[in-house]
Amino acid sequence: MRKACIVGLLGALALALACGSSEEKTAATTPSATPAATPSGPPPNSDLPKEGRSAERKAERQAAQTPAQITQGKLPGDFPPDVPVFPNSSPKTSMMVGSSGLIVLTANAPLADVLAHYREQLPSQGWTVDSVTEGSGGTKASLKAHKDARNATISITPAKDGVGTEIGIALKGAS
Repeated sequence: MRKACIVGLLGALALALACGSSEEKTAATTPSATPAATPSGPPPNSDLPKEGRSAERKAERQAAQTPAQITQGKLPGDFPPDVPVFPNSSPKTSMMVGSSGLIVLTANAPLADVLAHYREQLPSQGWTVDSVTEGSGGTKASLKAHKDARNATISITPAKDGVGTEIGIALKGAS
């Protein structure tokens, strides 16, 4: 079971780290018989100020050079202090590579209470909540937020054992 969790976390982190630059890599490495078309949308990360884009690239380079830190039953040592943790929650597993990673917590609280906590606490720590999605009947919820060149996605679901809530915190970017 532990191996499955770790493999799942590694896959999720690899996907999260790859998402920001996959289009750039594909465009640069794919041969084409015709001239490249001009992209119709804004360039990647164009919504970030210039210093934010360079910080994101620096974080990606640092993550590529930093070994993964995997923990069970505790938060990683370099967990950012400005990311709120639900009170009395228990860390299950985590994997961090630099300042990016995935942390899974369990809490003996209703999903609605956990969602309300993150809606309130993220802005109080300087994060901007970009979106909140709630599933019908309290089956799941997620929040997406950013702070400077960092992104956080908080996924909240009922625990698999039926008791309490599972909280997944995915972080990406330089702190």
